[in-house]
Amino acid sequence: MWVYPRPQFWFEQLVVNHYQDHLWREHFRVSSDTFEYICGLVGPQLIRQNTILRQAITVEKRVAVALWRLATGNSYRTVGLTFGIGRCTAMNVKDEFFSALIRRANDFIKFPKTAEETRQAMQEFLNISRFPQVVGALDGSHIPIKAPKDDPNELRESKKFP
Repeated sequence: MWVYPRPQFWFEQLVVNHYQDHLWREHFRVSSDTFEYICGLVGPQLIRQNTILRQAITVEKRVAVALWRLATGNSYRTVGLTFGIGRCTAMNVKDEFFSALIRRANDFIKFPKTAEETRQAMQEFLNISRFPQVVGALDGSHIPIKAPKDDPNELRESKKFP
C-alpha cells in the first residue's frame, strides 16, 4: 500500500477560510498574509508533482507542517497525525522547508560590514527595543526578569511574562 489514508481536512478548510486570521496566528505564529508570503518564497523549492500513484503534498501544507513543528515543538508523529501525513514525511517536509529557507538566508539576514553600519544598527535596535549594544535579533528566548517598577507592562513577551 503506497499511501495510508488519513482523513483529516482541517488544514484545507483553514486555507479556504482566510477570514480566520486569529487562528493562523494562534496555530502557526504568523498571519495568513505572512504564511502566503513564506509559501511564495520557498514554494519553488518545495513544489512536487502528482504521480499516478498519489497526489503530491501541496506547498501550503508543507509550509504549514514545518511552521506547526516550530510553533508547537510537537513530535513528528503528532505533527503527522495532525496533518494527515506519515511521521517520516513530516520530518522530511520540515527538513526540506529548512533547506529552502537556508538557501534564501542571505536575502534576509545581513550583518553590518563597517563600524558605522554597526553603530547605526545598534541605534536602530535601541530605538525599537531599549536594549543597548545590540545589533539585532533572530529569535527570542524566554529569560524571566523582574518587571520594571515604573511600567510593569512595558517589557512583556508573547506569553505575557516580563
